[in-house]
Amino acid sequence: MPQPKVEKLITAVDIGSWKVSALIAGRTDTGELAILGTGQRESRGVRRGFIADMERTELAVRETVEQAERVAGTNIEDVWVSFSGGSLVSDVVTVERDMGGYRVEQADIDDLLTTGQQGIDPDGRIVLHAQPTCFTINGKVPVKKPLGMHADLLGVDIHVVLADGAPLANLDLCVR
Repeated sequence: MPQPKVEKLITAVDIGSWKVSALIAGRTDTGELAILGTGQRESRGVRRGFIADMERTELAVRETVEQAERVAGTNIEDVWVSFSGGSLVSDVVTVERDMGGYRVEQADIDDLLTTGQQGIDPDGRIVLHAQPTCFTINGKVPVKKPLGMHADLLGVDIHVVLADGAPLANLDLCVR
């Protein structure tokens, strides 16, 4: 049986304190993911979730990715990186807006999200992720899409993930 044609490569690298792992997958023309190659090396230069030696960390990442590329028989250009360092913080920001019983328009939703984004206090950290998770009508009723509904009060919960900037900058230098 012929192998399905791979249309798009997806590469992920996980940098941990014990090991660095890489995975190259391809989305096939049938929409499935096919694992094309993997790589794994002992993590060198990472201690307790922080980069302690940039040169050794960079070498471990390069060796891992090169191993996955050899197995996959391809060269990669873009990578999704997972790293647990950086003192990650997760929080939820809640914002509400008085609607006066009127119909919710897209502009109302956009304004609410903008207000929510502006209300994030990073406290010296970098915002990695800010995504609306739940809209509410009248302070209680959770709704997926408030567009077109009538409400006295429109609210949104925004999930925010923050990280310290220095560990991210070090990571960026190691994976370039």
